[in-house]
Amino acid sequence: MTRARERPAPGAGTRFLGVLGSPVRHSWSPAMMNAAFEHLGLDWRYGAFEVPPTRFAAALEGLRALGFVGANITVPHKEAAALACDELGREAELAGAVNTVVLQAGTIIGHNTDAAGFVAAAREALALDPAGADVVILGAGGSARAIVVGLGLAGAASLTVINRTAARAEAMCHALGEAFPKVQLQASAWEPAPLEAALGRAHLLVDCTVVGLEPETAPPCPIPVDALPASAAVATLVYHREPELLARARARGLRTMDGHLMLLHQAAAALPLWTNTEAPLEVMRAALDRVR
Repeated sequence: MTRARERPAPGAGTRFLGVLGSPVRHSWSPAMMNAAFEHLGLDWRYGAFEVPPTRFAAALEGLRALGFVGANITVPHKEAAALACDELGREAELAGAVNTVVLQAGTIIGHNTDAAGFVAAAREALALDPAGADVVILGAGGSARAIVVGLGLAGAASLTVINRTAARAEAMCHALGEAFPKVQLQASAWEPAPLEAALGRAHLLVDCTVVGLEPETAPPCPIPVDALPASAAVATLVYHREPELLARARARGLRTMDGHLMLLHQAAAALPLWTNTEAPLEVMRAALDRVR
């Protein structure tokens, strides 16, 4: 029996990266990123770090103190990261959310690759061109803000943000309205009538809430999948389990997309920020396929 080749143990010259989040134990990013670094011949290691919200600022400073190359940021820290970074890239500044940080000479630079990653994933998995599309987005956190930015930059016709706290959705739409004057950007209450009306004209529904991530967290009211047109598509950012929403949409015969391709494409956009080299996309895709 042939044994799989093992990478040498980390040494004094090894550089480190990781993903900071809570929960993060389900993350597939280490498998994907470590495969990419090995393919590129880099003595780099990538791990997953469980960081509660009360310790996030300290954890980010810890990366600086330890000389990390950078990190990915996931739920629930993306907005906090945008406030904590020394500098922000364009998408991160627009979204007010960071999913990738780069440490350069002690400076923490925040980027958002979720925006482009989601659009690339939707084009691949759903054959959906966001230009001219009417999209409903559930949630108003950092991930939702990035999706709005990505779809806005891609030329969506309308973006309706529906959130448990309506005021949060309204604040988000107001903040992003000036950036996308040609997009009909509106907030709506998470209640049966407005939810059904918004879904009735949607080309795409994107669930950016933690309901699929933490199933015990119930939405304010059921999502009326039957209200969606037969030509609509449904996407979730969750990749390690199938949320009920996706199962119901698939049962209706709608096109669906889980979060694994967004994970792949946002990572492929993040990796060059650290390495200054093109991401080995197919190597990363194969690594994800092995852990799925």
